[in-house]
Amino acid sequence: MNCMSSKRESVAATGIRASELASLTLASFALDGDPPTVTVAAAYSKHRREDVVPLHAERIAYLVPWFDGKRLDAPLGPGKWAVNNEAGDLIRRDLANARTTWIGEASSDRERDDRTASNFLTYRDSAGRVADFHSLRHRFITELVKAGVHPKDAKELARHSTITLTMDRYAHVGLRDTAAALSKLKLGSPATSPESIVSVPQEPMGRRTIPRTFPRRVGKVGENRVTMRKRPTFRQWPGRSKRSGKTRLLWAKK
Repeated sequence: MNCMSSKRESVAATGIRASELASLTLASFALDGDPPTVTVAAAYSKHRREDVVPLHAERIAYLVPWFDGKRLDAPLGPGKWAVNNEAGDLIRRDLANARTTWIGEASSDRERDDRTASNFLTYRDSAGRVADFHSLRHRFITELVKAGVHPKDAKELARHSTITLTMDRYAHVGLRDTAAALSKLKLGSPATSPESIVSVPQEPMGRRTIPRTFPRRVGKVGENRVTMRKRPTFRQWPGRSKRSGKTRLLWAKK
């Protein structure tokens, strides 16, 4: 596995940022810990604090070849690739090569045309979304949400300041995801006869009546005595406004 593949696996398994990944050394990893972790120094963390990120046990095997021949304090990914968008260019070339191979494996002309017209393995899809290096972090958080991880845990793994940023900005779901969530509802067996359908009485349509009385509290302070008094009624009558002098309809008690 080359260095770029190790970097992609690191982001896909931890959601770590590119600038943080470029700062890691061999001493940043504690693979024999329980759980295994990687530590991002406060100087390179976005929030300027030391972050200890857990590692997935199944992804450690992908990281070990990355460590071969490295000194304990030497950066694992030296250079300015995280600043100059070199990682995004590498991902774009890898996607182009993989897409060319995928289209070439089509078994018929019609299938080849369908693959060519699809967005699969494209750097930029029809919706304008790009598959850059930071999109691996989006994918990591989206997979957490799809796996049913509690939103609070997803927010901590993403190391975001607010849970709104995690769920609204980084977690992406589609129609298949919402359909799968809907299928988890236990709706019971459908009705087999008209008699089994429970009819709910509906309120008759029309003008709603307003009660002519309303409660009025009487008595001494602290008492709960309530009596009912008649709601006052009003009528309209033409009158002249004192300010403008115009004739308009005024309201007055009967």
